[in-house]
Amino acid sequence: VFVTDQFPTHAQVVIIGGGVIGTACAFQLAELGGTEVVLLERDRLGCGTSWHAAGNIPLMDHARDIVELNRLAADLYEAFDAEQSIGWRRCGRVMLARTDARLSEFRSLVKTATEAGVEAHLISPQEVQEKLPIFRTDDLIGALWSPADGRVNPTDLIGVYAAKARANGVQITEQVTANDINIRHGQVCAVETSRGTILCETVINCAGLWSRPLGLRNKIHIPVYPVEHFYTLTEPIDGITSNMPTFRDPDALI
Repeated sequence: VFVTDQFPTHAQVVIIGGGVIGTACAFQLAELGGTEVVLLERDRLGCGTSWHAAGNIPLMDHARDIVELNRLAADLYEAFDAEQSIGWRRCGRVMLARTDARLSEFRSLVKTATEAGVEAHLISPQEVQEKLPIFRTDDLIGALWSPADGRVNPTDLIGVYAAKARANGVQITEQVTANDINIRHGQVCAVETSRGTILCETVINCAGLWSRPLGLRNKIHIPVYPVEHFYTLTEPIDGITSNMPTFRDPDALI
């Protein structure tokens, strides 16, 4: 177990980035019995992209392996929430179809989900109206209903991941910048930081939109690009409750 008030000089694994992905990696490595794991965060945990994420946990995907992984994540969050609130709700999700092509795509998603042991159904516009009463449905031809989808508070989730990782011996060090990754004979050997060098065998780059410039320092091209994404904050609206399903309207780009 590391002493957390001392900066490490060596580790088996160094994780760069203290958002939800970095802290999840730290948690999973600790659960698997990983020793000498260090997580570096340049500011505070969750201060990058994770803190303003919507926290939606969709289960649907065209790849069965991804559906199964999503199901495991949702089950894990439900278990976390039973111990300490992370804002977890299995509110379900409605995915709207305005075209025959979209409905055909949803049939494929339902088939994959069923094979992965995840409940999913095609529903009618009338059933959409029952689940989302304030929605206009006369321009819909159907929808996909995924009742096991949910949402979570990302900041609270990061806190639980970090606490469990620390309890299992992971050292989490904030306000430390990873400046470079040293490679010798094709193998990672160290991370250069704002507080010194950490000798290591493995680096996990979880720096989000900052992962690309970090990779380019070793001519590693990571296909991550920042893009704008929009969401709207409103005052309370009659007919919208915290228990309503989330929804996607891909034909309207919503």
